[in-house]
Amino acid sequence: MKHLFLLILASIAFAQINYEENAYLSATSTDITFQADVSWLLLDGVFNPSSQYIEIRGDMNGWGAGNQLQQNAGNDSLYEITLSLNYNEGANINWLFYGGPWGEFGNNGYEIGSNRQLIMPSVVTILEPIQPSLIGALPINQDMTVRFSVDMTNASDVENGAPLENIRSIWLNGDWCNNGSGFCEDFSVLADTSNLLRLYDDGISAGDETAYDQIWTGEVVFSQSSPAGHTYFYVCYNEGNNLLIREGGWDDVRYININDENTLYTQRTDTWLIQSENEGTGGRISGSVSLTEDHPFGQVQIILYLPGGGTLVQQWGEDPPFDVNYFFEDPAIAEGGPYRVEASFDLNDNNQYDGGEPYYTTGDLYVPASNVLENIDLSLVSGGAGFSIDFGATGGYARSEEHTSELQSHSFISYAVFCLKKKKKKKHIYTPVTFLYAVC
Repeated sequence: MKHLFLLILASIAFAQINYEENAYLSATSTDITFQADVSWLLLDGVFNPSSQYIEIRGDMNGWGAGNQLQQNAGNDSLYEITLSLNYNEGANINWLFYGGPWGEFGNNGYEIGSNRQLIMPSVVTILEPIQPSLIGALPINQDMTVRFSVDMTNASDVENGAPLENIRSIWLNGDWCNNGSGFCEDFSVLADTSNLLRLYDDGISAGDETAYDQIWTGEVVFSQSSPAGHTYFYVCYNEGNNLLIREGGWDDVRYININDENTLYTQRTDTWLIQSENEGTGGRISGSVSLTEDHPFGQVQIILYLPGGGTLVQQWGEDPPFDVNYFFEDPAIAEGGPYRVEASFDLNDNNQYDGGEPYYTTGDLYVPASNVLENIDLSLVSGGAGFSIDFGATGGYARSEEHTSELQSHSFISYAVFCLKKKKKKKHIYTPVTFLYAVC
């Protein structure tokens, strides 16, 4: 009888835990139709319907493969899929389009940019068509000149809203820059433009059509065998402050797919981002992740588990040693927690957790009333043993003797604990990818 009583108590406790972890799930399903408008991908020649495919990957399928979109019977450029989702009304579901087969699209097949989000409706819903922000990884067939342009009319500094009225020069920063090694990131303090590409508004240089019309133009030469897809953003040098000003927010990035039918490809004119495309979308958690040891190229993955269910993930390729930034911004990030963060480096490059991930760190974060956690710096170390942080009145912290990783943060973080815990989930949010092909 005693054992039966204990068994009943254990069953009740398990049911309570299971309920809390799956409170966002519903006992009934609702049909949601996702639609992809691939007209631009077809026009740029980076999507071949006969050999390539587009999938939906997200919280609803564990970011796994299998949910392929099918071509609409009446529209060759429209692809769609209907999924029966078991979520309560109002649940926040993260997802992205994925292009395959593996290796034929950049960014590990996932879209460029932050997670797409579906707020679960209560009725059958057909979502509006979306143009997938996929970039091609297959090489171009000839040397190409690509013309970029940006309209600076009414441009302003995203940090303070001040108009950029005395523009001295505009520069292009892309994954092909920095002597061929990728984005140049060290330009925010002094006006160092040595690794950037200059644009012009003189009506003469680099294909610029009209002088002083606030449309700045520049050209990049990509060699044959460079990938068709690239990422980039613009930088402004405004007279009088000796600072380079980046458009948008630090996680905003543009993309291009080069159509190699002709030797000149003109990218559609961009408009300077006056404010971050992600501004006002919720709280944020940011910092850096590093690995100091020398290893072959592999994948970095950071998973942020949300308290109410669901995940936010960043995943990208790196060649150790490295020290790079990560950035999560989402309406689901708000005061409270815990937000479990798990970071690892995939040595065997198979995009899943197994014996090839000896470098990792994990921990629980608690978001303050400001909804912002910054400078959460993670060091990937062998074994990943945990440590605790206790923030006192001075803003300092104490670490245990057995620490083997590092977490540094401002004093407004109330509490954080790291411990070993591994799970199997995968997906991708954009972090700059390096291409070793063309040089600015």
